[in-house]
This record gives sequence, structure tokens and C-alpha cells, in this order.
Amino acid sequence: MSAPIPVKTFMYLQTSLIVISCLLFFPGCATQNEHTNVPTLEVVKPKEEKNVAVEESLHCISCHKKSNVAHHLNVEWQTNKHAVMNVGCKDCHAVSPEFDKTEKESFQKKETSCSDKGVQRMVSPQICGRCHMKQYNEFMQSSHSSSWDSVVDFQKNVPFSSDNLLTSCESCHTIQFKCNSCHTQHVTGQSHIKSPAVCGVCHTGSDHPQYEIYMNSKHGLVSSAIRSAKEGYSKSAYLSSPVCVTCHMPDGTHDTRFRLSGKMGGKSPYSEKEEEKGFNKEDSWKEKNDMLVLCNKCHSPAFSKDALVSAKNAQKVFNTVVKEAEGLVLALDREKLLLPELTIPLNSSYPEHAYFTGEYPLHSTVSKAEGIFIRLTKRHAAIAGKALHHMNVNYAYSHCWPEMLNDLRALKNEANNLRQEAEINRKMKIKLR
Repeated sequence: MSAPIPVKTFMYLQTSLIVISCLLFFPGCATQNEHTNVPTLEVVKPKEEKNVAVEESLHCISCHKKSNVAHHLNVEWQTNKHAVMNVGCKDCHAVSPEFDKTEKESFQKKETSCSDKGVQRMVSPQICGRCHMKQYNEFMQSSHSSSWDSVVDFQKNVPFSSDNLLTSCESCHTIQFKCNSCHTQHVTGQSHIKSPAVCGVCHTGSDHPQYEIYMNSKHGLVSSAIRSAKEGYSKSAYLSSPVCVTCHMPDGTHDTRFRLSGKMGGKSPYSEKEEEKGFNKEDSWKEKNDMLVLCNKCHSPAFSKDALVSAKNAQKVFNTVVKEAEGLVLALDREKLLLPELTIPLNSSYPEHAYFTGEYPLHSTVSKAEGIFIRLTKRHAAIAGKALHHMNVNYAYSHCWPEMLNDLRALKNEANNLRQEAEINRKMKIKLR
């Protein structure tokens, strides 16, 4: 049996082993670092990059500030995403060869007061489309992209002075040339663009009151409650409601054709176009199904379907008045009792409210009977259809139904008068023989 190792000797050996292990380990680590090239972290102070857009636009900014002309727009631009993304004044406001003939004719009326005549005050959607190509292509599929064309067509066929045309139509129908009809000029973001008030700037009034119809519907009521909650006037912050863009521009599309189409009266000879831009009879079921899918995001499928069916059934009731009135007018036309003869603008692209615009409404150039029929169909029945599709049946019955009945009564009286007058003339001719 061997003698035990002294304590001092054991501690000496233990210490030696530890030292040897460390000497072997650290060179290994150095070798590993050398072969794997592990980078060392170094704090580098980022370079301050100059904002190219602001640098290039300093002349415009200083000039606007000095002359105190729309300087607030420059301030707004400097704080928004365009300036951050180096989109400067010249990128949008330089006169571009991309303008088409119609745009040039419109823009010439809005010449810049800037000393640099290479500056264009209005910005064409084509300019915005250079960067926002998807939105531009969607916009070009919508009726907004041809809104001014419809005004030009209207002026060609209806006696309407240019001064009245500009006063009555320009503010809304030039959306064909201006993205900032909806968007603000220099402030980006989506918070303001989703407000129904943006659409209400144009879609309002006695001839096409979509904004009033919406705001007086249950959806509009809830939307107002939400706004009041955000402003601190109520505690309804947990409510939710669709706004205009929810249904007409889902997922941010700029193609506003997403809606429920439908002409009051079916195949009336006064229908604008049986095939609207991008819409035909085959699309009818598809658009209804698409709308149901949209409604089902908030409502149950059964509730959504019942709501659309109820609107459709109500429209059938309104259509009975339209069809009766249509039958009267067509009969008078066959009997050669209308003077001037019946006008059937099948190929026109006039918006419905154009029939009642300014001091030269279209119905003033036709016979009394036809004028009554235009008022019944193009105004009261058309508004009723909008009310029903915006889920505001009460508006349709309280504002449109009585007017439609009054128009039908007036049309019947005019038909009786024309026939009595024709009968008297017939008898007078017999006596004169």
C-alpha cells in the first residue's frame, strides 16, 4: 500500500494542472478567432445625409415664403413622406409632355403666376402615376377618370354657357385631372381620406344626395357616434361602422366601380347606358356576391342577404311607378302628341344630375310631358335607388316616393290634356270640311 500524498504536494499538482489547461485553452481560442474571422463590434456614427428634395426645392420654398403665397403648403410638404422620400417640387410641378389634349385645354385656364413658366400649378394623375402606378391604373378604370369628358359631351348637346359650366361643374368634375380632389395637396396619410366628408364635397345636394343619405342611415349614425367618441363627446369608442371607401373602394382600391348597380325602371329608354364602363349584365350576380362578402365582414350572412333582398323588393315597388310613367310617355309619342318629339338619349353619357344643372336644364328643351318624366326618373327615382342601396329605405319613402307620385299624377293630367286637345282639333277639322 503506497503512502498518502502530502497536502502541500497535492495542492501544488492541482495548481499546475490548472495553469497548463489555461495555456492550452487560450491559444485554441485565438486560433479559432483567426480562422472564423469573428468581426469585432465597432460603434460607427452614422453620416448625416442631405435631403436632396429639400435642397433642390429651396428656391421654391424661399420664394413662396418671401411672397407669402401658399407658404403653408411648403411647410406641409417638408413634414410629409414625399419630402422624406426625396420627391421635390419639380418632380410634380414641372410641365410634363405626359398631359393629353383635354388636360392641356383644362390646365391653360389655370396658368401659373410663378415667374418660372416651366412650373405647372395643377398636378396630373399621370404625374402621380409615375410612382403610384397601381393606384393610377385603378383610377383610370373608374368613372372619376372620365368625369370631365362627360361634361364636355354634355355641353356639346345641351345649350349651356361656358361660364355656367365652369361655375356648376368644374369644382367636382375636374377630378379627372386632379388626385388632390380627394387627397390633400401636400399632406400624405389616410386618416383624412377615409372620412365621408371627403366624398360629400361632391356627392351631395338635392340632385345626388349620397352624403345626406349615408349620414341619415344607421351606418352614418354609428359613424357620427364614433367621431363624437374620438372628440371626447361620448363613450362609443367600441362601435364600428363602414364609411364610403369601405364599400366603394375596398382594400384601398381607386377603382370606384365596386358598388351595387341598378337602374330604376329597368330597360327604360332614358337609361344612360345599358352597359356602363366596366359593368355589364353578366357582372350583375358577381357584384351582388362581392357586396355580400363585404357585408359579411360585419354582419351574419343571413342578415346581409335579407338586407339586400329587402332593398331589391323595395326597388320593385318604385319601379312600378317608373314603368307606368314610361308607358304613358311612349303612348303619347306613338300618338304623335308630343311637341317636340320624344328625345331618347340612349348614347349620352350625361350624369343624372346634369338634367337639372344651371339655368338651362335639359328638360326645359323638351315637351312638358317628357320633362315631367325626366324629373320623375332622373331625379326622384334615381335618388330613391341610391337611398335603397345605401340601406336608407326611410329616405327613399319619405323624400322620393311622394315626389314620384306627384310626378305621375302630373304626367297623367298632361296626357289627358293632350288627348282632349287632340280630340277637339280632330272635331274642328271635321266641321271645317
